[in-house]
Amino acid sequence: MELNDLDLLKFLHLFVDGTDAIIRGFKHYKITRDELKALKLLKNYKLLLKSRNASFKNWQKKIERKIDESKDENTVQLLKIALQCPFKFTRRMGREIPVFEEAFEETDKDYLCVSFHKQ
Repeated sequence: MELNDLDLLKFLHLFVDGTDAIIRGFKHYKITRDELKALKLLKNYKLLLKSRNASFKNWQKKIERKIDESKDENTVQLLKIALQCPFKFTRRMGREIPVFEEAFEETDKDYLCVSFHKQ
């Protein structure tokens, strides 16, 4: 809490050390560097889910179609990552891309643990 008060740690937004600080009322995610790349790709393609409750089957079909169309192996790999864990690829997560990028610049870890307060 002291680090948060000194603005040295964004305690209410990110846990960069992998801490599992799950509290009711928070949505908790672990996001890897590759998942962040996939998130950015899906945002560019305008393929982010509107919400966790959006039609997964339609979204999945769009991703699979994009995989079939793509000639780039790296793009295909990122799209497959998205299919493995779809709830990380929502518009809400897409809005947080700059925060994720900033946090990854400050650490050498391959993942971040993120908690969002329910709104």
